[in-house]
Amino acid sequence: MRSIRQTEIYQNKFMEKNIQNTELLIDIFGKFPSFHDAEVVQVAIKRKDSGEYCPTFNALIKINNHNSGDDFLVDLKFKSIFGLKLENFNHQNILGDLEIREFSDKYFEELKSDDRLLGVVGNQEIERLNLYVKFYYCFGIEAEFLCQSVSIESVKVLSKEEKKIL
Repeated sequence: MRSIRQTEIYQNKFMEKNIQNTELLIDIFGKFPSFHDAEVVQVAIKRKDSGEYCPTFNALIKINNHNSGDDFLVDLKFKSIFGLKLENFNHQNILGDLEIREFSDKYFEELKSDDRLLGVVGNQEIERLNLYVKFYYCFGIEAEFLCQSVSIESVKVLSKEEKKIL
């Protein structure tokens, strides 16, 4: 059994290996941050990315750096998503946690039993799925899906004016 510290080290190494541009967050937070109590302020789902068919899920997430007191807006991009379940997006979408881990056979088996997905994707697309993602809700949004890749598109500190409009 891992200690809390060993688990944290493992999670940081996993995130650094499997998420592009993690240094954008690590430079600010000193490690890959917990998204507990972060707020999803916008989601965008697209069927094409840069002209190619590649279902993409983008999430803009407001997260606080408790050390500095600053709020940041993180743009996360999930490419080649499959089996998206999205519920309860509303006026306030506080995360209990954001889980990104290796491909989940269990979740995939649940998806295969959904008749609506039969024939939607072929083996080639399925073989590209590497990661399981879950947005755990504290209030509002809950999402779950498989994807090929995750990248941090940008991280920016929010001004007082920007905080008011988000």
